[in-house]
Amino acid sequence: MLTMCAGCARSNDASTLAALPPPPAFLAAIPLPAVRNGMDARLALGQNRAAAAEANARLKASRQWYDGVRSEHGSGVGKGG
Repeated sequence: MLTMCAGCARSNDASTLAALPPPPAFLAAIPLPAVRNGMDARLALGQNRAAAAEANARLKASRQWYDGVRSEHGSGVGKGG
């Protein structure tokens, strides 16, 4: 068993490491709008809906990016939605 797992060991050898770029901006967290005492509820709701729409757009972009990575570098195992 140890012999089989030996091939899975992580190597810090520079020849095996890839220079990866920083994460795309669409993976950043979406700050939630502050709700203050006495604030118009319609304004607070509108701000929260806008933040949710931006978060959903980023999630969609993240999914598309990940699907692209899988199609370029994946083995085809586990493909599907």
